[in-house]
Amino acid sequence: MNNNIIELELPKVNYYVSDLQDKYNNGLLKDHLDAIQYIQQYYYESSNGMYYFYDAEKNDFEFKTDKDFRKEVLDKIDNCKIVCKKIKTNSKIYKIASDIFKPRHYSIGKNYYINSCKGLLHKKYKPFDEYSDDIKENVNLYISYLKEIMCNNDETMLEAYLKYYSQLARGMKTEVIIYRKSGEGTGKSTETDFNMNYLFGKDVCLISNTEPLLTNYNKIYLGKLIIIFEELPTFSESQWSAVSSKLKTLTTEKICTYRDLYEKGAQAENISNFQINTNVESIKDSNGRRYIILDLNPSRIGDYEYFKNLKEKCFNMSVGEAFFSYLMTKITDEQSEKFLGQRDFPDTSNKRLTISNLLHSSYKFLKERYLLTNTSIEKKAPIELLLEYKLFCTDEHYKSCGRNDFYKKLETIGIISRFNNGDKYYNVDIKTLKDIAKKYKWICEYDNYIEDEYIDEEEKEEIIDYKALYEALQQQNDELQNKNKKLKKKLKKLSVE
Repeated sequence: MNNNIIELELPKVNYYVSDLQDKYNNGLLKDHLDAIQYIQQYYYESSNGMYYFYDAEKNDFEFKTDKDFRKEVLDKIDNCKIVCKKIKTNSKIYKIASDIFKPRHYSIGKNYYINSCKGLLHKKYKPFDEYSDDIKENVNLYISYLKEIMCNNDETMLEAYLKYYSQLARGMKTEVIIYRKSGEGTGKSTETDFNMNYLFGKDVCLISNTEPLLTNYNKIYLGKLIIIFEELPTFSESQWSAVSSKLKTLTTEKICTYRDLYEKGAQAENISNFQINTNVESIKDSNGRRYIILDLNPSRIGDYEYFKNLKEKCFNMSVGEAFFSYLMTKITDEQSEKFLGQRDFPDTSNKRLTISNLLHSSYKFLKERYLLTNTSIEKKAPIELLLEYKLFCTDEHYKSCGRNDFYKKLETIGIISRFNNGDKYYNVDIKTLKDIAKKYKWICEYDNYIEDEYIDEEEKEEIIDYKALYEALQQQNDELQNKNKKLKKKLKKLSVE
């Protein structure tokens, strides 16, 4: 099989009906071949009966229906039978492709392709070390911004964040969603601006509204490497479910069907990676492993001089190209390929808080009533534990689930009732509960919880002894403080007299 890619030419000037008619009427080749070749420079027949029309001015392809093709082409030459027959028996049926690095128009063996992706902004670059000291210094300034603001001065997070961007520079699908939630003025849109205009380019970046998430009309995503949502609106309950499902599919699926209004769907590679910038909680299921919720640092809010200096020094093509080179040459192919976002991004405080807030009510019950009070579940009949759970939900104003769903939720995390003397009971010690909480990341920094080692009975007695001694010393200290106050009063009185 021939896997050699042959780049095919695209026209440099726009299609005009007048040029078509001139070639049809005055062409030198017989059977109107001049006109037929002109048509085939701009209109490419696809396997689904549609046509891809190339707009030379926009350097982009548009879907055209068979009806459009007849109206814009064949009708203009009176549906000439010779031309119609030649077009009908055309052997070049094109497939749609979406690839960062392939040409816009190419063939592999007998297969022909139209590439919907225009490619990255920086198609040529040199090794990072070969750039001038001034440019490298400005790249390091931009990286320091990413570290301070986006990664909250966390070196481990910065290392992961740069590897994530190195994967984007290599056209990889990361299968994670970067979620930037913070107040206004933090600097999250500054990063989006740099990515679109100086790092990856507007041809492969898109700021999207929510319509493609709520409908099937998603052609706007075709050929886009990065898709950014700015301030997603509040959705209804049914819309939440649809949006979460759609985002999950778009984030992980390699192939997607793209369509627009009045167009048939066309399958192509899904190269899109998603980012969300928001001032409020905008995704219902952001506790999922696909969401990387950053701890944005608010320390630069209102620091206009900082952002002015950053933009003056870094927001230009030279620094954009050099940073792209940094991602491609300072981070190796092997490091980039081994990085798995869902596994290798460190947990953030915001992510743990989100997981804690979005826990199912049955897990919140176990956490609040047993885990945080350091209490084991001892010989609890299923119905007894269920009634405790129902009462907890009433007290805390949580929505409770039904009996079967409650028992199933416990089974999902490994808590199963066992028979004892003919009756079923739940017996779960505190060590097991702590292991479950650690595994499923129930704890956030605001919980009154210490993930200590499990203490045996002798250690407990020692702790109790130390506690008693501390309380006795504290009492003695209080008594001495009171005596000291009384003595000061007496001395003051004597001095006055």
